[in-house]
Amino acid sequence: MVPSHIDVGRFDPALVTPHRIEAVRAAWDVGADARAIAVIGRILRRKGHHVVVRAARRLKDIGLRNFTFVLVGEDHGRSSYSGELWDLVQATQTSDVIRIAGPPDDLPAAYGASTAVVSAAIQLEGSPRSLLEAMAMARPVIASDLAAGAEIVLAPPVVAEDRMTGLRYPSGDDGELAAALIRLLSAPESARLAVGRRGRERALAQFANAAAAPQMLAVYAEIARPRT
Repeated sequence: MVPSHIDVGRFDPALVTPHRIEAVRAAWDVGADARAIAVIGRILRRKGHHVVVRAARRLKDIGLRNFTFVLVGEDHGRSSYSGELWDLVQATQTSDVIRIAGPPDDLPAAYGASTAVVSAAIQLEGSPRSLLEAMAMARPVIASDLAAGAEIVLAPPVVAEDRMTGLRYPSGDDGELAAALIRLLSAPESARLAVGRRGRERALAQFANAAAAPQMLAVYAEIARPRT
């Protein structure tokens, strides 16, 4: 099996300046006191953005403030889902805490501008490259159990609290997603930073394999090789 591979040199929080992060937040129209939560994945039903919208409503219902979900995936407009998604935003009265921003020009800074990164997939995903990039940027991640396996996101109860790199929740369950967000957002900043730091350490240790690209090309070459 070809291992996942990310460019940990590009996705290095030490190289992202405050100016770049401020530029991203301004483009997202996120207030100075708001915690940005990046939601990754193309605007497709299987990516579960509607689950995020319902979770946002739950967070508002309990009185949580100063948070903004930023949907950063591409929208090719090939289905009715984006319209349905915005209808749901309007119906749940969450337009004040939802931004549909599209792909950022500066992806490392977009991760750096985020308090956490969410992948809410409701169908089984392949290699979760965006989650690995977020981990490399030392961001805590929250993923559905179809977005990433336990080998990618180390989360309780599979691992102890002092080893977690994020949280996982049952796919499609907006209540459990809201609970994971509450748990992360209510934690002390030092605890969130520790989760992010462990995520970067894991990305460096497990997913920075420079040999991955040649291995992938070798696989493709073998598949394409004429058979006699």
